Amino acid sequence: MATEQPRRAKVPAGIRERHQRSCATRQGKSRCTCVPSFEALVALGKAGQRKRRTFATLSQAKDWRIEQLAAKTRQRLRAPASVTLRDTAERYVAGMRAGTIATRSGEHYKPSVIRSYEQALARHVLPDLGGRRLGDVTSGDLQRLVERLRGAGLSASTIANAINPLQAIYRRAIVLGDVPYNPTRDVVLPVIRGRRGHGGDAGDALQLIAAVPERDRCAWGLAFFAGLRLGELRALRWEDVDSAGSIIRVCRSWDDREGEITTKSAAGERDVPILAVLRPMFDAQRARCPWAPRGLVLGDSAEVPFHYNGLYRRSSKVWADAGLSRITPHQARHSFASLLIASGANVKVVTEILGHSSVRQSFDRYGHLFADAHATTAARLDALIASADTAARVAQVNST
Repeated sequence: MATEQPRRAKVPAGIRERHQRSCATRQGKSRCTCVPSFEALVALGKAGQRKRRTFATLSQAKDWRIEQLAAKTRQRLRAPASVTLRDTAERYVAGMRAGTIATRSGEHYKPSVIRSYEQALARHVLPDLGGRRLGDVTSGDLQRLVERLRGAGLSASTIANAINPLQAIYRRAIVLGDVPYNPTRDVVLPVIRGRRGHGGDAGDALQLIAAVPERDRCAWGLAFFAGLRLGELRALRWEDVDSAGSIIRVCRSWDDREGEITTKSAAGERDVPILAVLRPMFDAQRARCPWAPRGLVLGDSAEVPFHYNGLYRRSSKVWADAGLSRITPHQARHSFASLLIASGANVKVVTEILGHSSVRQSFDRYGHLFADAHATTAARLDALIASADTAARVAQVNST
């Protein structure tokens, strides 16, 4: 068995080796015959409390201890409080509802997000970890939770939704100095493999729209050729449609419980151009609405929005009968994004029309399409230059 030189002189203060039971050092010998782990320790405050963690390597233990000492110097490291994860989660959700706790961009949480956080915590997180102290929850605890949920057959998106509120809770706890590190940072989540990203090209979109009942064509048209989100479709009013200016003013959304609400973000309030393909759909919808030019464009009445389940059920049936693939309004929105990019719209224009909060969001979601558009643009430029009567123009310049 290989032996090593004594390590005790190499281990700095605040860190100690933890040898295996079979190691020779346990019998009083000076040489280590195992691969020890390393326990780092930091004293907390005046009460004699200590925080300690064990690591596989000395470098990891050193890094952690340096980080903790720096946090202590900044007066951000506190003794683990008695507050539990359940208490913190309940206060966080209450703050979301009251509007005192905001998103990372400083905006109010949407009602649907608040409900999603509350349900995910209650169903998947708090039954296992709710009684643990906030500062005692580790990355290992959360990784075991993720693996348990995966073993229970939950989808990758459901598992991600269970961890999302914890990420928000611990980000805030770090800022407040309630915990020294974020245990969600190192958790490995299952990969989300979604369905088809979009509903096809313009030809596919027109075919799908033509197949649905006339009452539903304007809704699908606005999803495919204006990129409106589902809540924005449900809240769209006739006064938001400026036919003379060829603009749709998106300024609100709809929540099933709260009713009319603001858009998903400040960037969600935007102007979307009315394409020519939408005009006959608007005309047909206006003729169907006795309450026009006021009230909801796609409502079951002037003030009651359409129900998504009914729209999807009717559309799915006719698409299945016609041998067409079923799609969702969100997939139709992605199709609109691909059409914008294919038309040569730059990322800034795409960001503004889709109502993304940043250019980065557009790149993260549609970056591959921009790469394809660049190649198409280069081909168009090559064709344009090749078609020019370059030789004749050069001769004309030289003769002057």
